[in-house]
Amino acid sequence: MLCLMDSIRQAEPAVQRWLHAVDEAHTLTAIILAVWALARVLAMHLVEAVLAERALSPTFWPRCPTCGALLRSKGFVKRQVLRLFGPSCWRRRVGRCPQGCATPPVAPWDEELGVRPSQRTSDELQYLGGALAVFVPLATAAMWLRW
Repeated sequence: MLCLMDSIRQAEPAVQRWLHAVDEAHTLTAIILAVWALARVLAMHLVEAVLAERALSPTFWPRCPTCGALLRSKGFVKRQVLRLFGPSCWRRRVGRCPQGCATPPVAPWDEELGVRPSQRTSDELQYLGGALAVFVPLATAAMWLRW
């Protein structure tokens, strides 16, 4: 475990605050809560690194539904979705019709990831919120989701 913490400490300076909280925790409860916060941050960094790497792969553009021309990339556009472990941010290619049709911008990778246009909250967070709302008061569910 110490080797893992040392490698994390050296590889990602942004997690220093959470590593320090784990080091400073004295009770088992405090250790668990500090490790949970650290795990959320590491999950966020890991997901963003995977998404950044995959964004560089070639994009296969569909045809414009209006004129039939192949859509063209207009570059990378930022996307953010709130997930169980916090906000996930990534950049993905967005394409438009080269003929100037009124077709809205298309992001093929969003479809591949299962992210709907204008979606701001992930499906798993929505499912969890719905399940919590059935069994506990709204204030308690909101507090748990904030954790």
